[in-house]
Amino acid sequence: EKKPLSKKAAVMKYLETHKKGLTKADAAEKLNVPNLSAVIAALRKEGAAIVCEKVTPKKGDPYFIYRLDV
Repeated sequence: EKKPLSKKAAVMKYLETHKKGLTKADAAEKLNVPNLSAVIAALRKEGAAIVCEKVTPKKGDPYFIYRLDV
């Protein structure tokens, strides 16, 4: 039986396979990670190079996209 990925592993895997990045909404919906910023902080502490970009759409609220810094 396959053990589910830890939240950190799930976020890392997603960032590695989705070059467009990960938003808080996607993390909660697709990865069941309600507190993305905490997971990102933990990954950065372990040395992961993750960049954050603020996106300000014409309509709606600004949000952040996290990507691996390649």
